[in-house]
Amino acid sequence: MGDKFEIKIKGHEKFVLREGWLTKGLLAVRNNPRTFSEDNGPDILGVGSNMVKAIRYYLQAFDLVNESIKNGTTLNDIGLLIVQNDPYIEDYFTLCLLHSRIAKNERRATTWYLFFNQNELIEFSKADLQNYIRREIYARYGKEVPESSIKDDVDVMLNMYEKNDINTDPEDKMNSPFSSLQLIGKEKDTYIKQQPDMKKIGVDTVLYEVASLIQGQNSINIENISEHLENIFNIPWVQTNEMLDILDREEIIRVDRTAGLDVIYPIVVPTPEEVIENHYRR
Repeated sequence: MGDKFEIKIKGHEKFVLREGWLTKGLLAVRNNPRTFSEDNGPDILGVGSNMVKAIRYYLQAFDLVNESIKNGTTLNDIGLLIVQNDPYIEDYFTLCLLHSRIAKNERRATTWYLFFNQNELIEFSKADLQNYIRREIYARYGKEVPESSIKDDVDVMLNMYEKNDINTDPEDKMNSPFSSLQLIGKEKDTYIKQQPDMKKIGVDTVLYEVASLIQGQNSINIENISEHLENIFNIPWVQTNEMLDILDREEIIRVDRTAGLDVIYPIVVPTPEEVIENHYRR
């Protein structure tokens, strides 16, 4: 993509996303599109000025807002759906949806994108991941990023997902709701991509990903779906096929494994936005 492609490293001011921050940001933007362009952001959000910058970054990284000089910061369609239906992010589906969006946001969350859209690293050290991110940024975008910035991005991302039950001051501990997804574990100095609890992930999450992938196509290869779900959610092939069979029984898709085809055909596949609306409606 070269130098013309915009990437974002270290937009979070070294703050891991904390419990309640997205809620604060979403509600504030809904009420005042100038929350981040006026000097009273800390008063509106009740946090320090650097944390205001971090909250703004995360709203962008999860792709929940649009920004313009004329209109300020406004909620996009997905941001509106979350504010209207699950503003306090209590539904596990919302966490999965948000994770999916940051993992696919190559421009605003480049480290997340590079980590969750490949399968090279299963067990790794922090240094392994830093080296991988640095190499990929140079190979893909032709950019050299300071080692300290890559280290900060990797630290924040790992701390955002890693489950940590140490009992510490919540203001000192970087508590993140995304640790409950349990996608990254840690044993001593080794990090491990973990298979999530499929009962919690649920069929609606898989349907959202299928709907996102199949838009405008008459069919899609099961291998493509499986690779995508394994990258984004660490879901193995067997579990992907089980979920696709559920969608087949519900007559949303038709799964065809005859003659080695291994493809699915849409029957009544909703748009990604409709998947979200239908989930919250239920």
